[in-house]
Amino acid sequence: MKIIIPLLLTLTFMTFGQVFGQDASTGSAAHTPAPLITSNERQEATGNISELTPGQSLVLHTGMKEGEPTVFRFAPQVTCVDADGKTVEAAGLRKNLRVRVSYVKAKGANIVDRVTILE
Repeated sequence: MKIIIPLLLTLTFMTFGQVFGQDASTGSAAHTPAPLITSNERQEATGNISELTPGQSLVLHTGMKEGEPTVFRFAPQVTCVDADGKTVEAAGLRKNLRVRVSYVKAKGANIVDRVTILE
């Protein structure tokens, strides 16, 4: 719950910035602001990390689509926990590590706010 509220606030400010920051000449009638994220849209994925950019993103090979790993961008604050639910350092993330990510879809991107290390 501590992570969801800041994430929602960040996305709300991003949405308002796009709506109110538009130039009048671009015709705002064609732009529809992104809907706010609700907890009902939260999803999870499990797989092996195939690429990792610390503090920015990870690529997860879930096995769902043959040969198509999924890119997940990190939220401003990401919680990393072990299989027992104990908080661990994000520095422990590495390539080939089996993890479960909790994420939301926002503007076509998968935004992760919780990573559970399964190994």
